[in-house]
Amino acid sequence: MTHFPSGSNNLCAPSHSSWLCVDDFSIIRPKQLPHFQPASESLSDAESATSEVNWEMVGDDLMLPVSDEHKTYLASIFPGVSEFRTEDPSNTAFGGSCAFCSKRLSPDDTALDFYDGRLYCSTCHQNQQAIIPRRILDSWDFSKKPVSFATKTFLDSIVHYPIINLARVNPVLYAAIEELASMRRLRRKLALLWAQLTRCCSQAAQTLATSLGTRTYLLSNLTDIDLFSISDLVAVQTGELAEHIRAAINCFALSHVNSCSACLLETSVCDICDDPSRPIWPHAFVAFRRCATPGCVRAMHFDCLIQSRNERTSVAEIFRSINFFDSRASGGSGNYGDTEITPDGLELLPFCGACRRNRKVALLHQSGMSSMSLTTENSVSGRPIS
Repeated sequence: MTHFPSGSNNLCAPSHSSWLCVDDFSIIRPKQLPHFQPASESLSDAESATSEVNWEMVGDDLMLPVSDEHKTYLASIFPGVSEFRTEDPSNTAFGGSCAFCSKRLSPDDTALDFYDGRLYCSTCHQNQQAIIPRRILDSWDFSKKPVSFATKTFLDSIVHYPIINLARVNPVLYAAIEELASMRRLRRKLALLWAQLTRCCSQAAQTLATSLGTRTYLLSNLTDIDLFSISDLVAVQTGELAEHIRAAINCFALSHVNSCSACLLETSVCDICDDPSRPIWPHAFVAFRRCATPGCVRAMHFDCLIQSRNERTSVAEIFRSINFFDSRASGGSGNYGDTEITPDGLELLPFCGACRRNRKVALLHQSGMSSMSLTTENSVSGRPIS
C-alpha cells in the first residue's frame, strides 16, 4: 500500500478535528415502499430481500447514523486506500461481515467501497458514487466510484475544506498537469496582490475577499498556495477555478493596483533597460527575474535577460565553453569523460550589473592570487617559470 508522507493528512491534525463533526447526515428510504399482497401473490424470499434493501438518497424517513469512531477511521485513511483490504479475514463475500453493521455477507449481498477497500451489505452500501481523492492524487482521475453510505456522507462533509497539500502528497502532478501548474501561478499572483492590497487599502482588500466567496483561504500567504480541497481540484480540472480567480484578479485586484499611486511606489526598474515606463510589479513574477546574489533586490525583465548575452548564455555557448563540440577539432578524443565542466561555464543564474562587476573583480583577484602563489612556489623550489 502506498503511504503518503507524514503531515500530508490534515484531517488527522488536532486543529482540524472539528471538520469531522458532521451532524447533517443524509437521509435514505426505500425506492418503493413495501405493500402487502394476498398470500397467493406473495413475493419469493429472494425478491423480498431485494425490495427491503434497495435504498436511495431522499427525504427524512429513515436515518443511518455514522458513529464518530467510523468517521475517525475514514479520516485516518484519507485520501483512501490503494488496494483491496486483503489482510482482514472478515473482509470477504463468503461468510465475512459488513464493515458498518457487521451483518454476515454473502456473494449476492455484498458491495465494495472504493474509498476504504472494505465490503458492505446492501443496506449499508446503496451503490452511491463519489469521486475518490486518492484516484485524483495518483492519476488525476475524477471518475465516480461506488462507495458506502458512511463514506459518501464523510466525503460530502469534507469536500470544501482545503485539506490536501499537493506539494507534499504528489508534487509530480504540477509537472504532468498543465492546469495545475497554471493554477499554482495564479494562486501565487493572487497571494502577492492580496498582500499588496492589505498594505494599501483595506476596502479594496475586503472587496477582493468577498469576490472569492467561501474560498477566502486562497488569499493565504505563499506557503499555503499548495493547499486544495476536493472541490478545488474538480474545479481545476473543469477550468472553473482558474476562470474565477482570473476574474477576481482582473476586476478587483488589478483595477486598484494599476490606478493607485501608492502601489506604484512598490515597483522597481529593470537593471538592464532602466525604462521607467516598464515598471516591475511584484505580482508579475513571470515577467522578471531577481538578481541571483543573496540579499540583492535588483530585478530584470525576462525579455531583457534573453537579449543580453552577458546575463543569459545560450545552450550552445554553454557547450562550447566546456569544449563539448570543439574537443575533436582541438585534437581531443571527443569523449564525454575527457570534458572538464567548470562552474563558470555553467553559470545560468541572472546577475545585475553591479553584482556581475563585483564577481568579475573577485574572479580576477582570485586568479591573481593563484598566479602569485604559483610564482612563489616555483621560485622556492628552483623550477623555471614557464
